[in-house]
Amino acid sequence: MKPAGLAAALAATLLLFAIAAAPAESLRLAAIGDYGAGSTAEGQVADMIAGFAPIDDILALGDNNYVLGENATIDAHIGQYYASYISPYMGSYGAGSSSGNHFWPIPAAQPPAPYHWYFPTLNGSNFYSQVLGGGLLEIFTLDSDCNEPAGTTNTSAQAAWLAGALAASSATWKLIMLHHAPYSSGAGHGSISRMQWLYERILKAGGFPYFVNGIGGDDLYGYRTVLEPGLHAIDTE
Repeated sequence: MKPAGLAAALAATLLLFAIAAAPAESLRLAAIGDYGAGSTAEGQVADMIAGFAPIDDILALGDNNYVLGENATIDAHIGQYYASYISPYMGSYGAGSSSGNHFWPIPAAQPPAPYHWYFPTLNGSNFYSQVLGGGLLEIFTLDSDCNEPAGTTNTSAQAAWLAGALAASSATWKLIMLHHAPYSSGAGHGSISRMQWLYERILKAGGFPYFVNGIGGDDLYGYRTVLEPGLHAIDTE
């Protein structure tokens, strides 16, 4: 079931994080997923994010470049609306960000070549971490696509990398982001069991919080079976 007003639904459910460790030390992040179609709805979301300024970083949660993830479409699907957050910017929609790479994407459901050409600071890696705010936050980005050479199960090389990176991190806050939601009430996908790694807790077993966000501008899903109380599903995929 689709909401009657797309803009109203987006305004109600866009995940906008304000993470503070001290009164003078904070980060303001926006998260978008399933957005890369160059659509009017994607533009509405981008305008709403711009209205939340100042934004320190945008987290792009996958499906960044529909449908085939090609070089020919990636700039129109990302840079058209978000060029001002990207540095170095490789496209034609303006000058890009003046400093830093303020747009942290996930390559899920895309061929790797266009993705790595467009985001050269990732040095060819599909999973990586980035420290923001002088150590306030570390973001761990996973590639949950089943074609990831390092694997996507809890015994994979990617999972071993994450375990080591988390253990080594001294950041005040740690945020893991990936495209295929381990737990979701969303129709069409639902929970992805292969991404339910051993460290996951989903609030019902140790207080590990999850947020599902697929409202970057593509079609919205209804709900399949709403997860039991305690899982706190925030939105559809």
